[in-house]
Amino acid sequence: MKLRYHQKTFELLNQEARFSQEFHAKIESIKREKGIAIPSSVVEWYSLENATEILRQNSNDDHFLEVEDFGKPSYKNEDLLAERLLLFMIENQGVCEWAIKLDNSDDPPVFAKDVDSKIWEFCAEKFSTFIWTLVFDWGRIRQNDSYFLCAQAEPITQNDLSELQRNFQEEPRTHCFPGKINYRFSQQDKRILIWSNSDQADWNISTNSPQALYELAQGIWHLSNLKISLYDIDENGIGKSILNELRRES
Repeated sequence: MKLRYHQKTFELLNQEARFSQEFHAKIESIKREKGIAIPSSVVEWYSLENATEILRQNSNDDHFLEVEDFGKPSYKNEDLLAERLLLFMIENQGVCEWAIKLDNSDDPPVFAKDVDSKIWEFCAEKFSTFIWTLVFDWGRIRQNDSYFLCAQAEPITQNDLSELQRNFQEEPRTHCFPGKINYRFSQQDKRILIWSNSDQADWNISTNSPQALYELAQGIWHLSNLKISLYDIDENGIGKSILNELRRES
């Protein structure tokens, strides 16, 4: 089936979306029973088969509320509906929560609040965008369908960003958690995710073949302090051999 809001997510998943009349009826019932004006993009997502399971499989083992739990208070027992916020996701260790802003739009923005914050901060422009970024960030890792290198590097500079923007497609940014700004770039099967904070930038680069990983690492080798900060996380030794080769060449 063709989706209005989440088609790009299923294209990224390489799956066919399956509508469930049962799930659609459930979310419509929740809307009536709890008096919540649930936006169209949220209704569409939760009307699909295995909606929360898809999210769980393409996240960092985070917790996603089922529709019957919509309207639930935050972990600090805040009445979020009074603030026109609808909680839908909790980080796996409870250090951050995500909520939809009920602003009468069909595809509303997402706000987030970590455990140390007193205010909800802007996270993503649209709910559908946020769902897409989960799959972009975690889908390959969770499905063991990729080759990776990571880095805990120096703070990202404007020069680094400008070069990435010239050479890659910049994908949607999100904010607040885990980085103050979370940057994403792609080029065919190559992906770059950067959690940017004032004191550090965490990089995750991934591809679906060793050769493509070598090409990707080689192309960004001169950025930040990646030459010394990139490290491998796989058990097959491919990432380590690529890094050794690049360091011999530099």
